[in-house]
Amino acid sequence: MPDTAPLTLTVASGYKPPVPPAKARDVGGVFAVRSEDTNQKWPMLIGSVLCGAVSAVAGFFAFGGIDDWIPWAFAGVFFVVFGLVAFGLAASFVKAVRIESVFKRGELLLSGWPVAPGQTVTARFHQQLKGGVQLNGIQGRLLIRETARYRVGTSTHTATEETPVDTFDEVAADGADGVLRADYELKIPSDAACSFKAPDNELAWILEVIVDAEGFPDAKSAFPIRVADGV
Repeated sequence: MPDTAPLTLTVASGYKPPVPPAKARDVGGVFAVRSEDTNQKWPMLIGSVLCGAVSAVAGFFAFGGIDDWIPWAFAGVFFVVFGLVAFGLAASFVKAVRIESVFKRGELLLSGWPVAPGQTVTARFHQQLKGGVQLNGIQGRLLIRETARYRVGTSTHTATEETPVDTFDEVAADGADGVLRADYELKIPSDAACSFKAPDNELAWILEVIVDAEGFPDAKSAFPIRVADGV
């Protein structure tokens, strides 16, 4: 199944975003989109190790016989704060590992790509299971995610806002054959803003699918949907 050429979103005459927008591959007349990596387990692990190291150094100074209460207080605060952050990141890493031990990365098959404002396309979600698990249901929602990066002095900040567009009823999850499936009808409003991605700003359409499994954290898949005029 050959991949299509990278898709390019033209925002203005002669302009091409330096970061390519969402891609899909043609699979016999339908278009396959792979889920984003929603777990981000390795950044969590690295962050946990680094924060744990800072907490350990601060603890060494805090409990190493510092006589002056001011540096002792600062070391104690660093010990507690970075220790809590390290614990939280470690817990998130364990959660991500648990999810990946059962669920493979999801995939979405779309009847059209890209999608124009005012167009309706069908989407089929499927996700393979690595092991046995009791499934409760699958939820889905279509949303717009806006991201902006800006500088304040020498610091760079990122602001993200998600706006729900449509919410789909929960359906039963049947993974008896080792594959989860769910069908959706995606209706893009006629006045919808088109997808856009640049170094400091992004507007993305996302189909988010959440699988509820007994005794496991929710397994979330996020599929970027390219919305463009002139389709």
